[in-house]
Amino acid sequence: MSLSQVGTIAVHPQNPDIVFAALLGSPFGPGLQRGVYRSLDGGKSWKKMGLEKSEHIGRILVDPRDSRVVWVAAYGPLWSGGGERGVYRSADSGETWTQVLKVSDDTGVADILLDPRRGRDGARALLRGHGDRRPAGPH
Repeated sequence: MSLSQVGTIAVHPQNPDIVFAALLGSPFGPGLQRGVYRSLDGGKSWKKMGLEKSEHIGRILVDPRDSRVVWVAAYGPLWSGGGERGVYRSADSGETWTQVLKVSDDTGVADILLDPRRGRDGARALLRGHGDRRPAGPH
């Protein structure tokens, strides 16, 4: 991973060697480095794990009970529709992603919270559409 803008970072609460980061790419280029990255050695080395088309990621959560389960809140492009928007979940440490919440091509997710009492359905999201001036609401 070279010089890039970092959007958000998540460190596993029980294992600080497991780190996820969302990169926004270069502020002056095409954003070839965008996406989610994972480190299994505390940040010494990184592997790109996908979600490049999300462009902007509001939050990454690593499930404290199972480090293989990762949640991502994806805004998508800020000034246009499309891209990877919504909430994504991985059950294999980011190797593959499943979109578990999509509202529309214009609505991204700003933040997610994990309620550990609810198991794998414990994520709750705050939605935000591009150009939407209303307050974000919980879903």
